[in-house]
Amino acid sequence: MRSMIGAGLLCVSLTGILEAQSLAATRVAAAERLLERLVETYGVSGEEGKIRQLIISELPGWATPETDAAGNLWVRAGKGGSPVVLVAHMDEIGLMVTAIQDGFIRFTNVGGIDVRVLLSQPVLVHGQELLPGLVGSRPPHVTAQADRKKYPALADLGIDTGLPARQVEKLVRVGDPVTFDQKAV
Repeated sequence: MRSMIGAGLLCVSLTGILEAQSLAATRVAAAERLLERLVETYGVSGEEGKIRQLIISELPGWATPETDAAGNLWVRAGKGGSPVVLVAHMDEIGLMVTAIQDGFIRFTNVGGIDVRVLLSQPVLVHGQELLPGLVGSRPPHVTAQADRKKYPALADLGIDTGLPARQVEKLVRVGDPVTFDQKAV
């Protein structure tokens, strides 16, 4: 009889452990999906609207979101008592269109970017349509011999979307944000 009770308790215990592991795995998977959405939603400094909306959409019902004049998101929970403040960035480093020249998009940095990492970066231009592009520079055969050994300056880089110049001029405006086309890993 004792062994049957012991086996029953072991079975109930194992079932509880497996259910807890399943629940934990479900929660981890949900957290991973949310993190992926947060990482892949753009929010270049000054253009945080989409990431702000995603964060608001994920808040629990007991949280009250407020946005101040600077675009900061404040979330209030409960009533009264001492406030607790959690601070995090929701913006990202990116680029901004400064000119369109012969179908190539000129840009400046938004935030601190090491120019050396920009060359050959895949980007997304947030114009009238979302346009994929690639950061490039003048090819070696049209670059002075002395300049071939130097890393190009930010002003010498451009984004190539592969589209005809007229189409780029129609879809992209000075001031449009540009983000790095990176997926969560």
